[in-house]
Amino acid sequence: MNWILAGFIMLISSVALYLLVRKSQQLKTETVFNNFAMFAIPTFIFLVMNVFQSNSLFIPWHWIGVFALAGFFLSYLGNVFSLNSIRLAPNPGYSLILSKSYVIFTTLTAVLIFDSALSAKEIMAILLIIIFSAVIMVDKNKQKEVRASKTWVLYAFGAFFAWGGLALASKYFIGQGIEILVFLFYIFLFVSLFTIIEMKIRKKQFLYNSSQLKILILIGVSAMLFNLFMQIGYKFAPNPGYINAMNAASISLVTLCAAYFYKDDLNRKKLTGVIGVTIGLLLLLL
Repeated sequence: MNWILAGFIMLISSVALYLLVRKSQQLKTETVFNNFAMFAIPTFIFLVMNVFQSNSLFIPWHWIGVFALAGFFLSYLGNVFSLNSIRLAPNPGYSLILSKSYVIFTTLTAVLIFDSALSAKEIMAILLIIIFSAVIMVDKNKQKEVRASKTWVLYAFGAFFAWGGLALASKYFIGQGIEILVFLFYIFLFVSLFTIIEMKIRKKQFLYNSSQLKILILIGVSAMLFNLFMQIGYKFAPNPGYINAMNAASISLVTLCAAYFYKDDLNRKKLTGVIGVTIGLLLLLL
């Protein structure tokens, strides 16, 4: 599959995932259950897909250990760090732009580790996407009164390195000849287990209605598509950072969709950011 097509499917899935999570939050579904749906439902789908494709899930024990560690430190903790950073930051946009800047880390590191391609044009495109994403996300009207603690910065850097590490680890797994569906199944399985443990520790009990359940199922399907096509993009892209840049660029489409579906403010500053991100994305792809 062409990496650009995989990237666009990932981008659309990312937007759908965000909008569905927001709808779930409006229905008063707690974050931990949204997170569980993001991992448990894809785990089942990946299992079925592996069975239909006759992929063996019997792999060496050391790989299972690697997937468990990657699932915990790079995926599960990455989400935990990001959520805590957003909660503690004086402005949620500060946290998001810092954590999503991992695209720079993965792009440059991939050149050193995997000898991935990188030209001046791609560097300029990625910088445009990051800069104009910041224009979209940082909203002075959402400034919060918080203590002087900079703990949110540490959490944001935790998410930065966790997500960047997951992108590089995925590229490594693919390079070792491991089927994408196989390692996705194991990583999502372990993260689902970690989330169940979290729910047990926090004594969370899910009392749902049909509307919440439908949205959670759609969240799971969107998360599956997002992660599957992200990995396919990593496999075929000249540099995994290009896929991460497309992921960051989804912010602009989220902004437009949120204005349409949820009547969010779409002011001149945000429109400037959307245009800037679009130019960066076109520069990356053309």
